[in-house]
Amino acid sequence: MSLLIQNLLPRLQKFAHRIELKEALVDRVWVIYGDGYQTEYEFERNGEIAVTRNGISYDGNWKILGSGRLKIKTDFTNNTLEYSFGLSGLLVLKISGVENQPFLLFDPNKIINGDIARYLLELENGKKQRIPEGPVNTDDDWLPPTIMIIMIVVIIAVIFSNTISK
Repeated sequence: MSLLIQNLLPRLQKFAHRIELKEALVDRVWVIYGDGYQTEYEFERNGEIAVTRNGISYDGNWKILGSGRLKIKTDFTNNTLEYSFGLSGLLVLKISGVENQPFLLFDPNKIINGDIARYLLELENGKKQRIPEGPVNTDDDWLPPTIMIIMIVVIIAVIFSNTISK
């Protein structure tokens, strides 16, 4: 029984990470500035993505790979990104295989005018609430999937241990 739980927990943690990242991405617009252009990403739950670059729209698709990396494919880009960390309104990703090349996505409803530096300074000075780890939904009544999955594993372990002991 302990071997089952021991093997199951890492898989559940990876699964929970993918769910958390998906929930952080979907149903909102994420923006990135770079090289004189603004690109907006709108991730749909069905794996489609609408990308707008300087007013021109492109369709594509996205998915979270088994490794937890994010793959985005459109007419003008085909990126695989690794999650670094997230704050409320800011996701810091890194282009896979490229050192020191961050991919900063921000929520324009939370970070006004794309001023990420000011936002981070306000976080440092305690003016904004910092979310300690991972992308999370900003709804107050939302229970992170990691906690839910751990609770389910504990319940299953208790049920199995009760069944085996009978």
